[in-house]
Amino acid sequence: MRVIILAAGRGQRLGLSLKSGPKCMTPLCGRLWLDWQLDALQAGGATEIVLVTGYADALIPDRRLITRRVHHLDWAQTGPGASLYRALCQLDIADELVVAYADCLWHPEWIVQLRAARESIAISIDSDWLSLWSERFADPLSDAESLKLATFDTQSGRQQLVEIGARARAVEAIEGQFMGLLRFAGGGCSSLREALAELSPAILESLDMTALLSRLIDQGECIGAVTGAGSWIELDHATDLALYERRAKQSEWSHDWRRSPRFGASRELAQAGTG
Repeated sequence: MRVIILAAGRGQRLGLSLKSGPKCMTPLCGRLWLDWQLDALQAGGATEIVLVTGYADALIPDRRLITRRVHHLDWAQTGPGASLYRALCQLDIADELVVAYADCLWHPEWIVQLRAARESIAISIDSDWLSLWSERFADPLSDAESLKLATFDTQSGRQQLVEIGARARAVEAIEGQFMGLLRFAGGGCSSLREALAELSPAILESLDMTALLSRLIDQGECIGAVTGAGSWIELDHATDLALYERRAKQSEWSHDWRRSPRFGASRELAQAGTG
């Protein structure tokens, strides 16, 4: 399994200085964010990790698990879609590819379950997003995006993504939150390349992953949904870091990335706030 970690951005909302480096260099519970992430990816089955760098890339140390680094020169003017495309242009087509945000941490079981998805394109989704967003934001809807699923196999309960990335005005429009993990296998890898290659430079420059997923849905791709609850975090603001440091010292925190997620948790239970 090849993993591409998108780590080119500056993390301006976090308030990092040039001396501190990118988000992935942020210390959390005595370790670098990057090292937590690499451990999870390795435990999830990664055999090749490609790191896409941009801002202050020289400050990111070499790690044995990082088999290749791709420097995205235009990181300041472009989004994650352009970073991903730059990496893909330098790599052959993989049988299995996971795309990971550099500012998210997950328990390895999320990656294991994502790899087990039958669909050629799949994403991980946290149904317990509201408990985490309620701790991170005074108004959870100020940052959350719409996400809707549809069941296409009633016998197995398999679900697919049908909407993502729109501004949500009510919690009911959000069946979960995207966790910065995508998997492409077989034909899905080719579909990803083709979808990015056909975009104009202007669109590609501003493309984020939820916009890419929406495009794939519009093109008729079935995007599988691997839904569970908790055991991951996202780093955007300094207040996030303070929250995670405090909560990591407490027992029974649902979003502790070091504890196993709950798969099969109902949406009603998750939205009741189990954190």
